[in-house]
Amino acid sequence: MKMEGNTIFITGGTSGIGRGLAEALHQRGNQVIISGRREDRLQEICSLHLGMSYYRLDVTDPQAIQAVARQVTEDFPALNVVFNNSGVRMPISFAPGCPLDEPGLESEINTNLFGPIRVASAFLPHLFTKTDAMLINVSSAFAFVPRARFPVYCATKAAVHVWTLSLRHQLRDSGVHVVELIPQGNFGGRVCRADLQGPRGRRGRDRCRRRGKTGGRYLARGCEESLFCDEWLGPGASDSSSPLA
Repeated sequence: MKMEGNTIFITGGTSGIGRGLAEALHQRGNQVIISGRREDRLQEICSLHLGMSYYRLDVTDPQAIQAVARQVTEDFPALNVVFNNSGVRMPISFAPGCPLDEPGLESEINTNLFGPIRVASAFLPHLFTKTDAMLINVSSAFAFVPRARFPVYCATKAAVHVWTLSLRHQLRDSGVHVVELIPQGNFGGRVCRADLQGPRGRRGRDRCRRRGKTGGRYLARGCEESLFCDEWLGPGASDSSSPLA
């Protein structure tokens, strides 16, 4: 991916990784457009970064996604990169005596899985018209090595990973480059990181194989089209204590 001169739309851009990505990419001279549910946070961030724009968006609302996609592509016809970053993570217990939180369950699945799918569907017709387009889906290392306290979150991120693989295959001749961004979890050791340097990420795959640390054997399979978050923002950017992925 070229790191300058893009027009980039980021969902979940008001905190955590989304805000970090927005600020880092803005500093590199990209036109950055963020979205989120809280307009006060959106206004605050844009006031600190001259030229950054925002749209209020709840990714659990299919109609709102379609409306915002139409408005963004109309206002920013040069848009060529979309980050699917929105996410929520909640502890859910299936132990005896623990009632299922139905609203929380639906919110987590709608935000983490249905939201990215609908955002991609809404923006892809526009991205197909660009020669340097990218769709970047944010999953999680917990998609590969799950944490029992967050079973639904881990399941949705595993689904995002598999969906991204299928989407990449379907769009292989479309001109849209589909990438998975994998924030690292804390597994008591470093999880291998990969990048896109070299033919089909050869250097990234080699690093995965050499390191062989916790989780590496799972992650190496998808290295050629994946980026681990601290390759972009530096170590610590994907703190697993954050409620956002």
